[in-house]
Amino acid sequence: MGAIQITYIHNCLSLAIITSRRKRMKYVDRILSAVLSVLLLCTYHQLTLAQVSSTTSGSWNNGSTWNSSMTPQVGDDVIISSGTTVTVDLSNTSVLKSVVVESNAELVITTNGYIVIGVAGWGRSLTVHGVLTLQNGGAITVNGAWMHFYGTVNMN
Repeated sequence: MGAIQITYIHNCLSLAIITSRRKRMKYVDRILSAVLSVLLLCTYHQLTLAQVSSTTSGSWNNGSTWNSSMTPQVGDDVIISSGTTVTVDLSNTSVLKSVVVESNAELVITTNGYIVIGVAGWGRSLTVHGVLTLQNGGAITVNGAWMHFYGTVNMN
């Protein structure tokens, strides 16, 4: 009888260990699932919400110029849309991922204007199909990004 009790206790202990492992595995599975969900949401945000396009001509620093109703932020892909002219008249401290000036669009950087392209990651570039105008003292800093000029660059 003692052996049966020991076996019984041993089986119960084994079962308890297996049960606690299963509970731990369920807990680990839930944590991994949550972490993966957050990573996917972050990736989704990065791929879809980080693109800002001009919807009307105006100041870079005016939210109504952009489809997001906010000025471009750190890491954004910025598109100056065809038919619009965007003027950078103040220093923009956001380091952008990329800037594309579409055909029939213009990006004007005035004397006090300044933008930076080159946030870490792939896809960093300045691409001009339309017109890029750098007025006296206006500047673009391009850190480790590709530059493609298919349009016009004016330096006044």
